[in-house]
Amino acid sequence: MRPITIRTVRPVPVRPVRPTHGGAFILYTQQQTTCEEQQSRPRTTISTILTTMHIIAALGHLIAFSCCLYFRKRLPLPFTISQQVMHNAAWETNTCNGTEYAVSDAQGWFACVAELPTDSTDVIETILSIESGIALLIAAFTLITALFHVLCVYANIRDILYMNKLREGTQPFRWIEYSITYTIMTLCIFQLNQITNINAIVLLIISSVAQMIMGFAIEEINRQRRQHHHSVDPSYTFFQRIIYHPQMIVALLELVACLIMIGHFALIWYNFVSTFQPLLDSPASGMWDELYGYVWLLNIVIFSLYTLFPIIHIVVYFKHEWYTYGEFGYVILSFASKMSLVVIVLLGSMRE
Repeated sequence: MRPITIRTVRPVPVRPVRPTHGGAFILYTQQQTTCEEQQSRPRTTISTILTTMHIIAALGHLIAFSCCLYFRKRLPLPFTISQQVMHNAAWETNTCNGTEYAVSDAQGWFACVAELPTDSTDVIETILSIESGIALLIAAFTLITALFHVLCVYANIRDILYMNKLREGTQPFRWIEYSITYTIMTLCIFQLNQITNINAIVLLIISSVAQMIMGFAIEEINRQRRQHHHSVDPSYTFFQRIIYHPQMIVALLELVACLIMIGHFALIWYNFVSTFQPLLDSPASGMWDELYGYVWLLNIVIFSLYTLFPIIHIVVYFKHEWYTYGEFGYVILSFASKMSLVVIVLLGSMRE
């Protein structure tokens, strides 16, 4: 019987696996990655898609900006701020200074009627009037939007704030841009619906900016609530729960912001019905339809698109994991609403 010999096997050292150009499977231990490793990682698909969308949107708005400047002289849409506007009987007939105008010459009829002396009861106290002012306003918000899209692209490429803020559930760039462009867009719609009263314009500017501040505040409250796991003290009374509960504050802010938007369009529709509808039903309806017949379509399209923004806002509030995808919706809706306003106004104002 042979003796049993026990051999000791020398352990083979395991070399760390390094990534190759062809790619390799690497086992990572649970450790914090350094800043250099994070910057060297390939960009995610979502980040790349968002960058592409912002580039396309920026180019589209720059094209719209160029068109507004190029066709500015062909857009007879002045920007007017007035103190008081009353009805003029001369607007209800196709005849001006003894000349009967055809529908195809609506621009000449409008210029003639504007020069007629008004009665003592028909007073227009104009504070400010800028020729082709609406075209300049449209050009302004398209250029501002393009600049903000470029800013988002730069911030995303350089990894400054943009994607980090999206992961946290907020996006300050959006609310800053909306506070400017939403105000200008709604101001254009006000002007097209003949809302030129200075009180209405000032109220529009203040309420539009406040509306966007509320939207940003809702996202910040939600972000703080998730980070700190905020809960209401059980000893609070009913009214204290309402005051200190984040969801109650969010619901109140969301309600007020939606009511502001509804108030804007309620005023627009009221003024459209009370000002334009009688003119569209008058003997000079052909003239007014040629000049402003597209306004009712613009009101419907913009209001329909605007109502989708709070829907996205509410969905991503309750579904935080969808917030990054909600950014897709914001970019698409913003582009659609701005381009709709530009296209409808340009095509409607330049009809032959």
